[in-house]
Amino acid sequence: MRNIHSTLAAIILILLLCVAVLQWGRVTAVYKWFPLSDQEEQRFPTMSTDLTEQPGTPLQISLLENDSVDSKAAIKNLRYALQYAKVPFQTIKEEDLSSLEPSPHHILIVAGEHARGWPYEVIESFVNRGGRLMVALRYGGVRQEWNDLVGIDSSNGFLQAPQKGLTFERSLFPGYPNLTPEQKLFSHSLLDLTLKEEAELYLSVNDHPVMWTYDYGKGKVGYWNTTITKDKGARGLLLQSLSLLPPAFVMHQAGIKISYLDDFPSPIEDRTVEDMEYDEFVKNVWWKSMQELQDDYDLIYTGALIGTYEKRQRLEAEELIELREFPMVYYGRQILNGGGELALHGYNHQPLVVREDEIPIDEGHDYVPWKRKSMMKKKLRQTEELFHHYFPEKEFQSYVPPSNILGPTGLDALVESLPSLNVVASLYYGEKGGESFIQEFEFDKKYPELYHFPRTASGHGDTAEDFFLMTDAMANLGVFSHFIHPDDRTDPDRAGGRDWKEMREDLDAMYTFLSTHFPYLEGLTQQQAREKLVTYQQSTIDVRYKEDTITISGEHMLDPSIALVRLQVGKHLETGEFSFGKVEDMGDSSNLYMITLRKPSVTLEIKEGGL
Repeated sequence: MRNIHSTLAAIILILLLCVAVLQWGRVTAVYKWFPLSDQEEQRFPTMSTDLTEQPGTPLQISLLENDSVDSKAAIKNLRYALQYAKVPFQTIKEEDLSSLEPSPHHILIVAGEHARGWPYEVIESFVNRGGRLMVALRYGGVRQEWNDLVGIDSSNGFLQAPQKGLTFERSLFPGYPNLTPEQKLFSHSLLDLTLKEEAELYLSVNDHPVMWTYDYGKGKVGYWNTTITKDKGARGLLLQSLSLLPPAFVMHQAGIKISYLDDFPSPIEDRTVEDMEYDEFVKNVWWKSMQELQDDYDLIYTGALIGTYEKRQRLEAEELIELREFPMVYYGRQILNGGGELALHGYNHQPLVVREDEIPIDEGHDYVPWKRKSMMKKKLRQTEELFHHYFPEKEFQSYVPPSNILGPTGLDALVESLPSLNVVASLYYGEKGGESFIQEFEFDKKYPELYHFPRTASGHGDTAEDFFLMTDAMANLGVFSHFIHPDDRTDPDRAGGRDWKEMREDLDAMYTFLSTHFPYLEGLTQQQAREKLVTYQQSTIDVRYKEDTITISGEHMLDPSIALVRLQVGKHLETGEFSFGKVEDMGDSSNLYMITLRKPSVTLEIKEGGL
């Protein structure tokens, strides 16, 4: 009997010990005993050379805008495109035209419908004597001599109906798809015209010429017979078309790839998807796919975490900490241990907007405006408490607005409550004045330490328009910043009738597209990308042209740096590995090359022959 009692006591003791171990071994306890793996801090070295005595002729670009709304919009687009590609330019007035020196390396850019005010004789002389002219937005109602200058044989005024779509008659840059009339990305207002036989057509829509080049005298003209040059989604095309005009043209790329997982880590919702519980789907299907993609395509994830999906602000920090234990520790730790970053998406999924901001939010979102800034700040700090509880050595540095909506009051609340914050990542494409927070790649004008780093793509490579826009951002400055959500499969619009297998295949296709056309993109977190892009933008790069050479030099330029070089027909660069770096042909892209520079001053020899 004593042995039986002893055995029972031993069993009970063992069970109690097991319970104690299990209690100790809860996720947070494991977290406290096993800290995050050490991550090497990513640095972006630079290189410099003396720029005081560089041989050759610099490229000159002179921007002339008139007082029309269309002209101002097109020229503004060009300014951004040139700044992003680190191509120098100057803005001039009409009275400056007569003093412009014609040269194969001097491009005059005009745009707008008020062409009657431009001095034809002055511009014609500039081109005839060797200058380059780009008409960046079509005009009408001018004398035939203007048409002769730009390669138009005859014009019958404006087409009555807007034209949709876009067709590449010649490739300008790798990756651009043709757009059909059913795809609504662009709506063109066109002149009904025919071209002279000598004109080189690059773009058309429904058999109407859209963009071409034309040799005139000793010079050359490029012409955009459309109004889409006002659209942000055409900046890359504008830049590439400009590069067709001089004998050689150098533009630069940042080479950045960011992969956002919005709403992740996030609360696990009670629903089913593909015959399984949602939490099971996220853990065993979606997250497994994300890890496979990470390995296959050199991705580093930036997760945008959220505290709660409740509209009301009733949960305090202690409750958030208790309720979010599993997603924060299980998913959050894996993201960070994989070299990634955790950004803030919000206390809840309500955009940081008060009624006084007057943001026209779509009622379909069913969002509830915040009552005051002080409540925003309180809840942001409580979300920071949640973050610090599980990751005490980390800080929120990046912020993603819920549904990409953010008001000025919300921006103030973010900066005032989270002093470590230095990036807001919303959207690059979209209409300003709508609900979305549309950004450029630049520092905030009010808060000089805060950098705007918009996302350029989302979804699962869903449409040709998506591929067009991601390619256009690449053609301009070489940045791909993309986001998806774990619940995309359960959203009818985002899923588009696909099951997860099909959505995963489309993601694979998108990343294969990127790695095929743009293998030089570097997978980075949002913070790493901020450092690299700011370093790129703050560098000084000087390019000098001679008849048979191009010299690229820089101060504080990235090491390595990426440059794109386009040459005129009949010239080529020797490709391969060299002491200064690497030269690669970018395929069927109208004589375009990619140069990887590993020295701060490089001279490229232009050879005879080629396309």
